[in-house]
Amino acid sequence: MGEVYDKMGKSKKAKESYQQSVASENRRSMYDLLYYQAKSYEKLGDTDKANEMFHSLISQGQELREAGADNTLIAVEEGSSRNNKAISQSYFLEALGNRGLGNKEEAHRLFQSALDEYNHNLWAKVMMNEEGLPSLK
Repeated sequence: MGEVYDKMGKSKKAKESYQQSVASENRRSMYDLLYYQAKSYEKLGDTDKANEMFHSLISQGQELREAGADNTLIAVEEGSSRNNKAISQSYFLEALGNRGLGNKEEAHRLFQSALDEYNHNLWAKVMMNEEGLPSLK
């Protein structure tokens, strides 16, 4: 909402919206909220906190991927599907962090990697469409 208020010239309402965003409680697996909270910190002028959160998303993605590589399950087909989703999510997190830091080409490559691992990763598709970027394939 802060972006909308900014575009409408209502800076006071925009600031209130950004403040609500940074105060939002982040539950497990709500990584997109972390991204938008970091963007809100950026809009509020706290770029250090925003960059810290973007770097954290990158680290979380890399750690998740490393943990996923060691995942061995008995039900191979089911395990493979879950592992692909987890690996896709790891690329998505890393892409969000890079996008926030302004590394657009790297973010695009990572969003595409997320889709290569699991083509039904809706949020990776959404983020690529927001950028107006075509698939790399």
